[in-house]
Amino acid sequence: MKPAAKVQYEDPRVGGRVGYEFYAAGAIFIATYVLISAQTVGRFRIDRPAAAMFGAALMVALGVVGPVAAIGAIDLDSRRGRERRAFK
Repeated sequence: MKPAAKVQYEDPRVGGRVGYEFYAAGAIFIATYVLISAQTVGRFRIDRPAAAMFGAALMVALGVVGPVAAIGAIDLDSRRGRERRAFK
């Protein structure tokens, strides 16, 4: 079984070929920021971490980012960020 070919689009503004991942990532980025700004969808309250997790899950589900790269991008040392902010 052959792997699925990536769809490429010619975009003169970028100066080359732009793949599906570029447009999918842009749409997910905008949707995530809309969720962060709105904070509610109908009766559901959505806080920032939940909106960020939703965006990250969509990135992996749509194939923009691979699962290994997504797990590698997680910063488990959350204290480091708080310490930097405290001393500035």
